[in-house]
Amino acid sequence: MLPTLRPCQLSWVKSIYQEIHYRDSTMLVAATAAGKTPPIGAVTRIWLRRFGKRALLTAPRVELLVQGKAWIERWLPGLQDGRDIGLEQGPKRTNKGNRVMLASLDSLSDERLRQMPTPDLIQLDECHLHIGAQARIARTFPKAKRVGWTATPDRHDQVRLLPHLYESIAGVYGVAEATRDGYLSPMEVRRVKIDGLDLNKVERDTRDYREMPLSRAMSEPDVVATTVRAIAAQAGARNTIIFAVNLAHAEKIRAALSRVLKSRKKDPVRVASGEMPQWLRDETLDGFRNGEFQFLISVALVCFGYDAPATSCIALARPTLSRMLHSQMIGRGLRLHPEKDNCLVLDLVGNTDDLTLVTPEDAYEHSDEPLSAFLADPDETEAPDLNVEEELADEEPEEIIPLAAQDRGYSILPVDNQLSLIGMDAGRRDRWDKPATPRQVTVLERAGIEDADLLGLKQASELIDKLMQRRAQGWCTLKQARYLQRKRLDPNQKFDLASAAISAIKGNGGRLPAGLIAKLKYRGEETLVMGD
Repeated sequence: MLPTLRPCQLSWVKSIYQEIHYRDSTMLVAATAAGKTPPIGAVTRIWLRRFGKRALLTAPRVELLVQGKAWIERWLPGLQDGRDIGLEQGPKRTNKGNRVMLASLDSLSDERLRQMPTPDLIQLDECHLHIGAQARIARTFPKAKRVGWTATPDRHDQVRLLPHLYESIAGVYGVAEATRDGYLSPMEVRRVKIDGLDLNKVERDTRDYREMPLSRAMSEPDVVATTVRAIAAQAGARNTIIFAVNLAHAEKIRAALSRVLKSRKKDPVRVASGEMPQWLRDETLDGFRNGEFQFLISVALVCFGYDAPATSCIALARPTLSRMLHSQMIGRGLRLHPEKDNCLVLDLVGNTDDLTLVTPEDAYEHSDEPLSAFLADPDETEAPDLNVEEELADEEPEEIIPLAAQDRGYSILPVDNQLSLIGMDAGRRDRWDKPATPRQVTVLERAGIEDADLLGLKQASELIDKLMQRRAQGWCTLKQARYLQRKRLDPNQKFDLASAAISAIKGNGGRLPAGLIAKLKYRGEETLVMGD
């Protein structure tokens, strides 16, 4: 059964297609936690069914790609991982057979972009970040339609997204509208003043407070003591995210808060930081989401790409001059949850005194044209010959044909369909290339490749070299990748990890042992994990 969009989300999809019918790029501004990822999947579905052949989704963090991938698969259940969906990150590469490509922005160098298959639709999540990478993408794929998604179009460096990267705003959905419509939790803001804290004395740069002077100011014993007393008294039983300056500051808060709450049987306080090992960070974030402890102290984490809907208190112990960061921190507590009536924003540092939440105007560089010139015109008609409701309601199954078979001038063989699972292809067989030798065919068949006798001698030689190089880098074999895909797991794993996973599954009667998916996730730091 296909997902169902909220009325506001459906209107975003309509506006986006209206805009990219007339323009090459547009952006959608929607409040944090208002639900941007489901319509990203819906836009992808319509594009691949009606207009284009290959879509690219980019994001600054792998967690966002995981979420996007899950929704795209829900909207297009016929897609197969490896064959139709490819990841461009680290050693993993997309291929010409992919209909959907996923890529982390920081991995997209000019050279890598030139080697990627050409998309005709590009969606950029958190498009207020990595402006340089977005400009490279636009230069490399000038004919592709681009759709940017963001909740916070404000930037530290004051580079405006309009009109430098995007030509229009397809839609605007702010915190007030989302709260009014019942899609975000109401906010209650309480300001706590800390005696002796003078942020005017803290050094600043062009973007924000300098980290070390700010950490020293916030780590003063009296400041920490007041911070902790206020949080313990005001938060009550609420699940609380506390934003700290850096790890040193976070540890001081953790130690002090643990002492105040020492009467509890289990320590309810944990710290999550980007400096932690990936597996420990994931374990900590999942533990807070699952209610295993009450207080999560965040250091430069969870500002985006992290969902813990039961969070009902945000404690701002991290002063900032950035409206973008301010909005993102508050947004972590605005998701709906049946056990909360509102979100308490406990401002310990005065962020709410001077900063407001980011608005669409923050994407705009003031010029002679008013902002209204960039907003979608509600009187314009929908893109011709497109009924969005019908496109998103039609559950008729459709055959997904690997795109490599459609690429003009590309010699597609059955071998390519097999290799696309591990991000490879057999290349072109030259007209004068002799058939592969019996020994080459045997080597390739042992590697799990069927129909290897259709390859040319040079093709087979180069493919064997590629497979040997892949094996030397520690990646799993094609046979292992096939087995993992059949079990709904990411087929691109390291050899040792794939071997252990397959042994565990076979030892469990062919069923996935409890915790196997989590172990694969923790062991492979940059791996997209499939599985129920």
